[in-house]
Amino acid sequence: MNEEKQNINLENEDLNNNPMEDAQAKSASKTVSDSNQETPQPAAQESSQASDSTSDSETSAQDNTEATSENSEKEAPSAEAKNAPEAETAKTADPKSDVPEGQADTPVRDDEKIEKKAEDSDKIPDYNSFTKQALLEALKTAVQEDDVQKARSHVDAIKASFYKLQHERLAELKKLFVESGKDPMDFDPPKDKDETYLKELLEDFKAKKAKFNAEQEAIKLENLKKKEAIIEKIKVLANGEESLRKTFEEFRDLQNLWKKIGTVPKEKASELWNNYNLQVERFYDFIKINNELRDMDFKKNLELKIELCEKAEKLILEPKIIDAYRKLQDFHDLWREIGPVPKEKREELWERFSMTSQEINKKHQDYFLKKKEEREHNLNAKNALCEKAEIIANQNIEDIKEWNERTNEVMELQKVWKTVGMVPQKHNAAIYDRFRSACNLFFDKKQEFFKQRKSEFDENLQKKTDICVRAEALQNNTNWNDTRDQILKMQEEWKTVGPVPKRQSDEVWKRFRAACNTFFTARDNYFKTRKNEEKENLKKKQDLIEAIKAFKASDDKAKNLNALQDFQTSWTQTGFVPKREKDKLQDEYKDAIKTAFQGIDVTLSGLSDIQYQKQVDEWIKADDNKKIEGERQRLNQKIKKIKEDIVLQENNMSFFTGSSSGSLLDNVKKKIEKAKQEKSRLMEKRKILDLALRNLKNE
Repeated sequence: MNEEKQNINLENEDLNNNPMEDAQAKSASKTVSDSNQETPQPAAQESSQASDSTSDSETSAQDNTEATSENSEKEAPSAEAKNAPEAETAKTADPKSDVPEGQADTPVRDDEKIEKKAEDSDKIPDYNSFTKQALLEALKTAVQEDDVQKARSHVDAIKASFYKLQHERLAELKKLFVESGKDPMDFDPPKDKDETYLKELLEDFKAKKAKFNAEQEAIKLENLKKKEAIIEKIKVLANGEESLRKTFEEFRDLQNLWKKIGTVPKEKASELWNNYNLQVERFYDFIKINNELRDMDFKKNLELKIELCEKAEKLILEPKIIDAYRKLQDFHDLWREIGPVPKEKREELWERFSMTSQEINKKHQDYFLKKKEEREHNLNAKNALCEKAEIIANQNIEDIKEWNERTNEVMELQKVWKTVGMVPQKHNAAIYDRFRSACNLFFDKKQEFFKQRKSEFDENLQKKTDICVRAEALQNNTNWNDTRDQILKMQEEWKTVGPVPKRQSDEVWKRFRAACNTFFTARDNYFKTRKNEEKENLKKKQDLIEAIKAFKASDDKAKNLNALQDFQTSWTQTGFVPKREKDKLQDEYKDAIKTAFQGIDVTLSGLSDIQYQKQVDEWIKADDNKKIEGERQRLNQKIKKIKEDIVLQENNMSFFTGSSSGSLLDNVKKKIEKAKQEKSRLMEKRKILDLALRNLKNE
């Protein structure tokens, strides 16, 4: 359950930390917060419609564009300035000498910075070709970069490339882990010191960026104070008594200084621009600048705005829509900075710039509308994947094969999930949590199933191992019938034991089968050989019976007895015969040997005593006192037991009364008589032993 959970966590990293999407969204938020009447109001309204498809930062970008129509500056001077008598203005200042050389032709803002910024963003190396160590070195260099804005795109790209390598490394490790025969659920990703170092560098950059942002805010506040001071100075100029030449030079210096001062806090920009434009207008009204000087200024502004229109028109062909939109916002800043143009060109020029802005804004709007549609489509696709994962996760699976099939299905769903793009931001966390919860539920249930099965498998393995040990203990046993029954029972028992771990299943089965085969092969060989022996033994015993029947007794009783005993010994030493012939052959032998003993006037009981005496004599020859003493002790125990039985039976006779007890009483008497005879016979044997012991002691 672990291959399967690690892949989801890596995808979440991609979903929530997409450096390219973040960079686009944050760049889009930089828009014009205040402008003159020439700001493209219709285009801004169209852009605001696209805001529904963007993230929060993208929405703010559209809303800020709308603000351009609410804060405008009037481009033309007041009626008093336009209608001032030429004679009066001529007396006041000489246009040629009134404007310092070079200032009239100096643009309000040099947009080379924009192009340079675009160039810098294109110089990011292909970090996907770097090794992990090279990425860490590059990140260290980027973090030490003084230009935080420039370093940020590098940091985001390095981070994305590092985690791509990390994901590939973990996938390879997990593959090797599984190929080694281990359960994917047991895979535990190793700790990576490189990742720890990466996070430390990212934390350093985060702190540096926070410091940079704080410094920028402080600079903006300082810029606000400076620009407010310039407004106050222009206000003083508008009320001053100085000569036109000197006043205009001071005014132009203040304008140039205004241009050099950077941005101010966003919330103060609109009010600041309104105050600035108001004081500039009042200044023009106050000094009643002559038409020639004003026209020179208008001409310079006209050239700058035409150039700006041309640059904006080139943006229509820019394939990177987000970049084009950002540059357009910068061009709007420049447009606002540039002063008014001749009245007859004003509407035409503004229409040209406005139409270009509207077209770019429309492309920007369409881009995000398309993006919104794609994300809605992706949301539907991911909802479908969630439903499939939930159906699988809630199934009741009890079979290993089915678990493996369902696991493959879930892994395939995870692969498809990674190919589906982003969803609307407000749904991102919820849809991801839903899919992850379904996957986690599935793998948790699988882990619990295999954990329980592992315990059962281990227990089954122990049972089958015990059966193997028992079978191996019997595999060489020659008690064929009894052993066969035991092994057959073991085979039935084996069938009732459940499965064992797969990697040990063949081994334990081969072990049990080998023990069984060893026994049954030996048994088959034995009975195959025995069948031939039984045929031979049958012939030998038939010949022996014929020899006994043909026996003729001599006058030497001892010799006759030895001959018959030899017959008995030969019969005993001859092995098994076919089972179907056994009983018939045994009866023939008993009849023949009985007849032979009757022919030499010796009973079977007498023969038994003779044989017993012969056994004792062998013990005496072997000087085996222990055997004789052991046999005497055995006889004593049997005699004692018979005496106790006789006493018990005699006591029981007193309980028999009535006519029906006659037959029972007779049976008891017969048993008592038989027991007494057996006791006498055993006592005779004990005498033989006593005599043997005395002889041994005397020797």
